[in-house]
Amino acid sequence: MFIYPPSFEQLRKRIGNRIETEEEFKKRIELAITEIELANNSVLFTNRLVNDTLDKAVDQFFTLIEALYFQEINNFKKHGSLNAPPEKNDE
Repeated sequence: MFIYPPSFEQLRKRIGNRIETEEEFKKRIELAITEIELANNSVLFTNRLVNDTLDKAVDQFFTLIEALYFQEINNFKKHGSLNAPPEKNDE
């Protein structure tokens, strides 16, 4: 799961609130941009969440975890194991 900032401006504001020097700020922004680009181009991050407000992000996180949990339970019931491959549609 990758957690995105709601916007680039919010990212700058949030980092700016935590960083003391301009040098640190530039490094952290560059790192954040690199991480976002990697997440956008990665097959590992199939689940994404936008951290707009904490309450909303936490609700979305638990909804996603619950959905994944029930998906795994259903896979277990159908295939007798967790992380079973999805069934093929032979249409």
